Amino acid sequence: MLTLPASFRAAVDSLERSPSVRVVCDWNGTGQYDHPESDITSMVASVKLNRGTSTYSPEDLNAGGNGYSSGELTLELGGGDGFTAYELFAGPTSPLYGKDLTNRRIEAFAVFATSAGAQEQRIFSGFVREFTVRRKARTVTLVANDHLDISDDNVTLPLWAVGTNSPYATWDSGNAKAARSILLSWCWEETLRQAGRLIAPPIRTDAQAHWSMSGSLLPSVGRLVDGWATGPFVNLPAFEPEFYEGTAPFGWGTALTPGDVSTALCTTKSAIVAPTSANPGNTPTSVGLSGWFKVSPTGDAGTVSNVLLYLEKTNLLDNVNQQDNRMRLALAVGQDGSMAAAAVSGQPASGSPTFRRADRSTKALTAGWHHYAAVFDLSTTIAITIQIDGVTVSPTSTGGTANTLDFAASGSGGYPDDARTNLARFVGSLPSHHVSIWSAPTSVGAARFVQPSQITLPKLPNGFPMVQLTRSLTELSWIPDVHSVGAWESLKEQVGAEYGGLWMDCNGTVHVASRATISATASNSIGPNTPQYDDSVVGEIELTPRADTKRNSVTVPGRFRNAVETVVWRSQGALDYPTGINQSWNTSYPLSNVTAVVQKLSTVGVTPPSNTDIVDVRLSTASAVKQSDNSQAAWPGWAFNVRGYDGQRGFTLFGQGNTTEAVFIGSYAGGQQASIRVAGRQYSDVQLIQKTQTAQADADIYGTKSYKLPESDWRQTYASCAALALNLVTSYTHGLIQISNITLPHDPSRELFDVIGLTGDATLTGTITAQIVGIDTTLSTAGFRDSLTLIVLAAPGSALWDSVLQGWESNWNA
Repeated sequence: MLTLPASFRAAVDSLERSPSVRVVCDWNGTGQYDHPESDITSMVASVKLNRGTSTYSPEDLNAGGNGYSSGELTLELGGGDGFTAYELFAGPTSPLYGKDLTNRRIEAFAVFATSAGAQEQRIFSGFVREFTVRRKARTVTLVANDHLDISDDNVTLPLWAVGTNSPYATWDSGNAKAARSILLSWCWEETLRQAGRLIAPPIRTDAQAHWSMSGSLLPSVGRLVDGWATGPFVNLPAFEPEFYEGTAPFGWGTALTPGDVSTALCTTKSAIVAPTSANPGNTPTSVGLSGWFKVSPTGDAGTVSNVLLYLEKTNLLDNVNQQDNRMRLALAVGQDGSMAAAAVSGQPASGSPTFRRADRSTKALTAGWHHYAAVFDLSTTIAITIQIDGVTVSPTSTGGTANTLDFAASGSGGYPDDARTNLARFVGSLPSHHVSIWSAPTSVGAARFVQPSQITLPKLPNGFPMVQLTRSLTELSWIPDVHSVGAWESLKEQVGAEYGGLWMDCNGTVHVASRATISATASNSIGPNTPQYDDSVVGEIELTPRADTKRNSVTVPGRFRNAVETVVWRSQGALDYPTGINQSWNTSYPLSNVTAVVQKLSTVGVTPPSNTDIVDVRLSTASAVKQSDNSQAAWPGWAFNVRGYDGQRGFTLFGQGNTTEAVFIGSYAGGQQASIRVAGRQYSDVQLIQKTQTAQADADIYGTKSYKLPESDWRQTYASCAALALNLVTSYTHGLIQISNITLPHDPSRELFDVIGLTGDATLTGTITAQIVGIDTTLSTAGFRDSLTLIVLAAPGSALWDSVLQGWESNWNA
């Protein structure tokens, strides 16, 4: 239920109210409604506003309020002040002539005039979808939708899957990193972010890596890496749902138990190349590391979260921990609010790291979430700027044995170049979220530092939030292939997997509510403050309970998949890649259901293996033979690797000839058998799982009445199936009673999934308690009215599960 200002609430409840509507259109597209003809109120003849819900549940079963709703506003326009609607929308002398009038923001307000003055409240915010002009009638019909701005935005989600092959594994069983599932709501947030609807500050346009940490440690910017040697799934998200943190300033943070550590890895979007002793003429570059961290002045300084960027070329086949002997930039934040920013080389485990430059701050902060950042200016020397909550802070100490970027002495990775992206890493024990790494030429000036947009939540032009998001009930073991799909359509499918809710309110805020939230809304909204409507405003009500709408046993199926190590691509012809002296080439190929590829080549001998199926699937391999005699191995100096891993949906093979002879890259001796294998991780086949939950006490009385949900790619883990089945059976047990066309005076505070009470004859034993699943609002000569569609939660003479109003709680076991 929308909270209305007290003055407007009084106007709505007034018996002498005189309602009307005000409508404005943003013809200039500025968000300010500053065109002289933005206000079209005088042309409005009638208003229809539909907020119906398309339920995910079968129409004859009671899952309570759920589904998606796309609000639609229809205006009949006629005469007006100055211009008629026809003249404004179609006339050659119209001030709108030549403008594109569709896709423009439109807002409608309910206006209530009383003796105490006029009060208004927004009832719709959306975009003009279409309008129809009638030449003879000289009228216009305008239709607007509230979700039009995100309906066609193409979204691509990463491909990812857990490492364990057991759908029954949990985050803390066995190989914890491999078993950890992610929250479905991470996909909700990422889908909305790509569509321009943000729950957090926007990611910088120069970002190289970014992790939201809102339910997973998958990167929103950056590429997943292979990292085989530390365990085949080292880069998997380490999110712990049991310790979920809900008090972060934007979305959610990843809250950990003391001593637990999360690790996120990715490679940067592009190579970060800084001046070096070998190439001092490279463009001076600035790199920023930042994130939100929950700290307290009384916290433990030894409990730390780190953001790391490795500057040297990294061999991702190495043990990731061994990368720490290479040149890297680091931001460390302690639980006590202290921080350190350093350029480091050398292995900390050996006790001999070299701090080339280190700035520290012991700034005391209030307990809570704060934004920390370190910006490194890299030329032939290093300068560091540290910032807390967007304000530059003077370091309390500065150290370092060398203030120089001397890569030659720092490790074994070699100088950075444009051919290899950098490894980015987050290792954290603090509640942390929206961790980001960016780079820009130092010459951009102040733009290289933290910008206000990085620490400020954007809002809609009317000042309301873009998104209201809740944590999902269900989790994912893998992410279905979402590639260039419309955001709204994808969200409908994702939310539908757990029978949640997707809608937009009167202010234009997108709401994504989990199944658990929808259920809690119904239960928690029932009580003394539940709006009550009696026979003075409500007409006839018909209730028809039906036996065939009752289900007391619910089965929820799932589709589990995991990532397997395998050869994801093989060359077909041994002589497909002839390569001349010093010649280079590249060829692109598509991939399907591949989460990562091993980009570095391991050369193999030209003698083919006796069994080509017995190969190390963790290695991308190739051999080469001479063109002059393809039975002989090519001289060293030829090169081959995988580049341009294109959004996990394709890759590019790169080949380079040697300096002495023409060769065939990718051939075993004899030129009859191809030798190129690209290793990686790929989705396994689907394992079908299911969980049944039964209201046994009800089944003992009425017999078992079963229902099995249809399969969904977005419903995957055994625990998720069990949780959803338990939630649904509490609703399905009571059967479906729907009430349509209850007409009440319009109240702008009513929203989808609100709960109301319908009272009547005092001889009845109680109130009809119902949840709103559809609202049709009409303004005509008959007045301003809401026609409601309701699902009954509790009828007279019955009780509601866990109902405060009815004073009865469920105690059956499933």
